[in-house]
Amino acid sequence: MNTTPKNRPTARRAFTLVELLTVIAIIGVLAAIILPVAGKVRKTARAAHCLSNMRQLGGAFSLYASDNRNGLLPPIYKTGDTTETWKYALFRLLAGQDYTNETKGQIRTSVFACPSDADVRNGAANVSYGMNKDLEIHAIASTGPDGRQAHPINPAGINAPSQVCLLIEHPNEVAGLERFRDAAAVARVEARHDRNYNVLYVDGHVTKLAFEKIPQDKTSDAGKLFWQGR
Repeated sequence: MNTTPKNRPTARRAFTLVELLTVIAIIGVLAAIILPVAGKVRKTARAAHCLSNMRQLGGAFSLYASDNRNGLLPPIYKTGDTTETWKYALFRLLAGQDYTNETKGQIRTSVFACPSDADVRNGAANVSYGMNKDLEIHAIASTGPDGRQAHPINPAGINAPSQVCLLIEHPNEVAGLERFRDAAAVARVEARHDRNYNVLYVDGHVTKLAFEKIPQDKTSDAGKLFWQGR
């Protein structure tokens, strides 16, 4: 009687040490190629997110102006005896509530926060952007939003708004410092995007500037225009 022999499992050959080391070496080479690329992609995505944040803040500045006879929000204004900065007004406008100790956690995960800003993520700072304080030279004496004492900035007095800084990524040296004080502080701006900084201009557009392109003074023609709109 014929019987069919049972199929026997084919013996599997184990990897040799040389083959195993070759595979490990290939994986190491691939990792060395992929990891830097992945890191660069993450940095690019964060810079683009930051750029989007500033565009949205530019829209909020425009909303403020439309509610205040085209007056541009000043860096600092008064609420009774309390001095507030621009972030209070824009947070109130965007979130529909006052900026308080209870709500300030929201600002660190909002358009006020650059994803590359470690100080905001760990709570050492509240916002990632500073307003150009020199724009106060164009202030108009009047009452600000909700009856608050303010001095809105007259955009008509600013030369070439498309070349004048409104917001810039500012030095995270003091929690709560939300205004970019002067050109001398440029050297302390954190290099979040490979020595490139996102800048919101008075006309509402946002662009990326290399550190070398930011005027280091306010006396040259370039410095007067960028910082003071003159």
